[in-house]
Amino acid sequence: MRLYITSELKQLKEELYNRGFEIVDNAQEDYDAAICNLKSINTAELNYKYNKIEGAIIIDKGSKDINDIENILMNKNNNY
Repeated sequence: MRLYITSELKQLKEELYNRGFEIVDNAQEDYDAAICNLKSINTAELNYKYNKIEGAIIIDKGSKDINDIENILMNKNNNY
């Protein structure tokens, strides 16, 4: 599963990479899920970056820990 993770979530990016997820560094690449902190992104940027890829999901990091995020990703993967 290919993930785009915003730059401020460096530790999460590293942890998910270590768990076997493929990380893309550019929001313009194809990915299955984007992970960001919605409070730190403006709506225009959100629409521009994340609505381009059909079927991709956006996960708000918020207070979710690594296990919560991994469960969301695995559930998405099992549903497609």
